[in-house]
Amino acid sequence: MSKKNKIDLSVIHEVVCEYFEIDKMQLFKKTKVRNVILARQFFQYLCRTLNPEYIVTSRYIGKYYSDVTGNSSDHATILHSAKVVKNYIEIYNDYKEMEKDLIHDINKKITYYKKDIEPKEYCANSDFKILTT
Repeated sequence: MSKKNKIDLSVIHEVVCEYFEIDKMQLFKKTKVRNVILARQFFQYLCRTLNPEYIVTSRYIGKYYSDVTGNSSDHATILHSAKVVKNYIEIYNDYKEMEKDLIHDINKKITYYKKDIEPKEYCANSDFKILTT
């Protein structure tokens, strides 16, 4: 995955919710349910690690929260969540596998969107040919 391009946070949001089998709005609810907390932390971690910091800052992620829910998220909370997941990934193989699976799913979703939205551009940059009738 290229670090030069920004990955839309809504794609990361969608993939994380599908992976953890939670509702999109549930990701942002204040809850103590471990699965939701882990999903939220992974969302924040992936937003930070898959996007260059100069494009997607903690403040930008907080604004995304605000746009989706009407509530904001403190940048310190976002940084803490990303740090927690990074530490888990370094220690536990299960978390490494989750990260790999999520990144794989994000890549698939991006490719799917790219094919759907920009077929001519996608085909022009690959070996595919556009068939005309």
